[in-house]
Amino acid sequence: MSTVGYGDIHCTTTLGRTFIVLFILVGLAVFASLVPEITELVGHPSKYAGNYQKNPAKKYVMFFVRIDPI
Repeated sequence: MSTVGYGDIHCTTTLGRTFIVLFILVGLAVFASLVPEITELVGHPSKYAGNYQKNPAKKYVMFFVRIDPI
């Protein structure tokens, strides 16, 4: 399901309406392709979580981030 507004601003030409329909469909396809990644992140947080070990001798915290290519 998708919407583009209340209808107060709308396309009047066939070309404009076609463009908007294609734009909405592409947006829905992009969103649908991201849903599995989002559910994997939410469903398996320990897979992406790191270990934190407290060291009293150190007075700073270092963060390392690993970004895997898709």
